[in-house]
Amino acid sequence: MKSTKIFSLSFTILLISFLGLNNSILHCQTFNIGVRTGFSVPQLSSNGTNEISKGYKSRFASVFGIYAENEFNSHFGVQLELLYVGQGGKRNEMQPIPAEELAGVPVPPGMTLYANFENESILNYLEIPVLAKYTLHLSDVVNIYGELGPYFGILLNAKTKTNGTSKIYFDKEGNSPLADQQGNPLPAMNFNNENSITNDINSFNIGLTGGIGLGIKISSVSNLNFDIRGEGGFSTIQKNTINGESTTGALMVTAGYSVHL
Repeated sequence: MKSTKIFSLSFTILLISFLGLNNSILHCQTFNIGVRTGFSVPQLSSNGTNEISKGYKSRFASVFGIYAENEFNSHFGVQLELLYVGQGGKRNEMQPIPAEELAGVPVPPGMTLYANFENESILNYLEIPVLAKYTLHLSDVVNIYGELGPYFGILLNAKTKTNGTSKIYFDKEGNSPLADQQGNPLPAMNFNNENSITNDINSFNIGLTGGIGLGIKISSVSNLNFDIRGEGGFSTIQKNTINGESTTGALMVTAGYSVHL
């Protein structure tokens, strides 16, 4: 419910601001509004030496939203978007775990242990890109375009999902399993769990996005477009660097439909 309210309020502000900015000159320009949907291939990139945030691979996530475009002429325009974008990453290998996160493990806090299991970090953002757009018309029906600009991200929610069972090790190679006082290795631990980490992630993110696309005119007032772009965040997403220092990034592939107003 909270995410829906944020999305609705942000879109209302975006649309009113954009229409107000162009109200006096809309008669000599083209104004389009549309919807967009597709998928993202996000990945978390570690910026520090903390191994807790290293080793994440790409995951698949959803992208969808709305956009408004003001074409100044047949080549140049500005496009504002309001998108739900899935970010994050996953690991499926031996990985570090702070000892304090393992209940009942007989080691002092502050120690780093290791286990082999699946770990997926799922971050969902409301992103507002502001894109400069250049269009090259190949015919009366088909065009190609490039786009580039900053985006502003608002965190909606974040969680980790873990699966699998594994013994706990002192080393990442898995040569030294954790043992009891008699020297017997402790049994494998179940890692099937889901935890919210929203409070551990910064609420805002900024970055740069850009890409290329193909536009197809399907009527005098409507268009289809197919878009591929990449984006990268500038800000460290963790509030506390004890959890590592990571930035977000994603490859996004979307299809859109727009109409002239």
